[in-house]
Amino acid sequence: LAISESSKRDVLRFCEDLDLTCPLTSVIRLGDDIPQSKKPIKPKDLTISASFVLCVGTIEVRKNHAILYYAWKEGLRKGIKMPQLVIVGRQGWYTGDIIHTIKTDPDTRDKFHFLDNVNDDGLVWLYQNSLFTVYPSYYEGWGLPVAESAAMGKLCISSDKSSMPEIAGSLMEYFS
Repeated sequence: LAISESSKRDVLRFCEDLDLTCPLTSVIRLGDDIPQSKKPIKPKDLTISASFVLCVGTIEVRKNHAILYYAWKEGLRKGIKMPQLVIVGRQGWYTGDIIHTIKTDPDTRDKFHFLDNVNDDGLVWLYQNSLFTVYPSYYEGWGLPVAESAAMGKLCISSDKSSMPEIAGSLMEYFS
């Protein structure tokens, strides 16, 4: 079983590369049955009152949070009024440098807000109150935050890699 057509293609390619007989492979999609919270509650750790963009997912290199830093930095350099960016997820391996850079850069430190351990009610509140979401990952077997954005009726600006385009098709915007 694979969680996306993209993952299925990866399995088939792997078997072919190793000259293995691939078993029958089916896809079972994830993220299509997201329960709606009855009581969305603003996370108590969120101290911003301005409009914000939301990015959900473990902070790790393959999720490509560095591009968000560089995009916000460039926008600010050009005089564009950049919204707050709320990043929800625990810190993964080898991300200390980019998090330190974001938090200590005088241009961006007040624009980025990191939250972890957000419960489902808090996550629903964040999706419902965000301007839109962003998901710049290099690779996903299944990009659950893209599916969650669609389920919450929010536009997600996502990378066009691996499984992301198959999740919500033309309902989202993609970038390379």
